[in-house]
Amino acid sequence: MRPDDEENLLALEIRDGDRLQTEFAVVALDTGNLVGAPYRAPENWWVGLEDTQNRQIYLHGFADRKVGSHQGITAVAIDTRQIRWQQERGVYFGLVDKQHLIARPAPEEADSYMILDSLTGQIVETAVTPDRAHAMVANYTQQRAAKAHYPVHHPEESKHFALLGQFITGKTGHLPVGAIDYLESGTFFALAYYVPVATRKLKHTLGVYWVQDGSQLLEIVLAEAGAGIITGSFFMMQETLIFVQEQHTLVGYRFK
Repeated sequence: MRPDDEENLLALEIRDGDRLQTEFAVVALDTGNLVGAPYRAPENWWVGLEDTQNRQIYLHGFADRKVGSHQGITAVAIDTRQIRWQQERGVYFGLVDKQHLIARPAPEEADSYMILDSLTGQIVETAVTPDRAHAMVANYTQQRAAKAHYPVHHPEESKHFALLGQFITGKTGHLPVGAIDYLESGTFFALAYYVPVATRKLKHTLGVYWVQDGSQLLEIVLAEAGAGIITGSFFMMQETLIFVQEQHTLVGYRFK
């Protein structure tokens, strides 16, 4: 998932391992509706989502399918599902402002980066040093991240795990294991936690509570029998709590 806070959109990469097909969908966060039909690339398995901005999605191909190294950039218009531009040189590195992105060199090329116009794909600057490239991407990533809210991950050895675990046990009777993810936003807070189930699997549950009195607003099972601990299972954007159930259902809640 890649959010675009300016357009209030969420881009999704949907992979079907049985059919070896990948498609890319965009959801409007205010309604939950799809924006147009999903896009399917001509090569619809060895392709992946990098990011979204300016009503475009940025995709990558693969240079070495054995190790999964990325290669090339393709920009696709969300509204028309048409390719706007492609850049076969280099590898997507990150957005740096509303109209530019940075590509890093392919492994066999010199260790310098280039800045592209993100709307046209034209190269506007070359010989960008790695240090400058990292700083530019990190700065813009921080700006964008400030407009969304992501949970803090507390592993079992964290001092906060015990405190949060006591709260969960008191409210649900469950004894969390592994890790707890915590997100507070205004009038409510959310906790995602794990409890053991049969065959060495973990049940992954998301609970939402009022900050004022700790009363429960919502309890949703994210995975009945997960294989292990994960991060990034939910986040908050434009006053909407967003999460995925059982790896195939995107859900958004608003609490007022």
